[in-house]
Amino acid sequence: MAKRAEPTVETALEVIETTRLGRWGRALPPHVIRGVLAASSDGPNHLFLRLAVDDEGDDKKLARSWERAVQALVDCSQQDSWGSKTRRARTRALAKNARVLQAIQGTVAHVKEPSDDMLAVLVADGSAASIDALVPHVAKDNLELWKRLRTHAKRTPALDALFAEVEDALDDRAATSPALALGPVIGIGKVDSLWFDASISSDERAGTVARYQGRVKIDSRAAEWFEVSIVDISGMLQTTGEDWKQTQFGSATIGSDDLKLGRCDAAGVPAWLAKAASTLGITWGAPNIRTGLRGTKRDQIAKWLCGGEIPKSPALALGAEIGIGPVDEFWVDITINSRQEAGPGMPRAYVTIKIDSRTDYWFHASVSRFEDGWQHSTLGTPNDDLGLGSCERVELPAWLARAAKRLRVTWKAPKLQSDLRGAKRARILAWLAGD
Repeated sequence: MAKRAEPTVETALEVIETTRLGRWGRALPPHVIRGVLAASSDGPNHLFLRLAVDDEGDDKKLARSWERAVQALVDCSQQDSWGSKTRRARTRALAKNARVLQAIQGTVAHVKEPSDDMLAVLVADGSAASIDALVPHVAKDNLELWKRLRTHAKRTPALDALFAEVEDALDDRAATSPALALGPVIGIGKVDSLWFDASISSDERAGTVARYQGRVKIDSRAAEWFEVSIVDISGMLQTTGEDWKQTQFGSATIGSDDLKLGRCDAAGVPAWLAKAASTLGITWGAPNIRTGLRGTKRDQIAKWLCGGEIPKSPALALGAEIGIGPVDEFWVDITINSRQEAGPGMPRAYVTIKIDSRTDYWFHASVSRFEDGWQHSTLGTPNDDLGLGSCERVELPAWLARAAKRLRVTWKAPKLQSDLRGAKRARILAWLAGD
């Protein structure tokens, strides 16, 4: 086992501004700690450590002070929920530690972009010194952050006044946002607030997921009120380790255009999506809409994005081919085990079939076999350990029969879960039997 290299001032300075500090830098040699504190650096963590660590005592006292300061930085970089009980308690504890609080005040006052957690500590304290450090960071383009900070804020007249100003600024921005002009364009009329986050995926797959995944975000409450992106994830599934390709732009940013799709204004999104589908040679599925609007207005957003008509899930067309007739919704979950066993209570092979018109990932069919480990073949993907080949989805029963012959097994009766009953359910079972 390789011996860990002795820490140096240079390596410590490289680690200080990263999340590795908590794991690597808690117990540095005293001479390294003193060297780090004496070094010149523009990093916010380095500034905090210089302000928080007491370097005037002996080495033992220095090490304890350093460890406490490092722990404070670790506490300011946790990933639990912003308003969780544990995060609120940790933030209040930091605010009550006089030395840590003074170091955070000094850091926030002197850096351009302090961390959200350090700002949270100062609003949790609520003192005049903390407010003096906070105020220079209030700006029109980060009002949402200040709304979030209220979660941790101590109730004081000064902070209440500050957050009231933030709320007024947010209300003014929302009332004058260009996003509101889209209401009549979309077909929902005038609204006081308009926000939605729509995800849209291609019917074409990359492995078991949609190859092209799009997003359209409109939000009258936000400074950047308009965002659009399309991502091609197929490169991530290649053995060459390629990254994804994307086209991304918004009201305030011009991002990448790896897919050569260009950009558009907010009112032109439906036409742009249609053109993108034509350029990429794909078909968009129905969008998934998250919004504060309900009922017909929510449906109208989806219709607008789709150019007037929401596409129906391919699962419904498959249902019609199977012979269950026209239905508004079709979902079925099927498991088929082999009669032969690999061990007591464990089938040698089994089949999993999922068809669901309610989701983007609407079809899955796979055969798995246990023989010196599990092997799998998934229809419509490169994953074909068992050499079963491919077929049209409606021809799935023939694919299963071919699998049984190749694997030298016979299938038991299917176990089927669905909300379909009677003749429609019987038709699915007959289809699986090859009728």
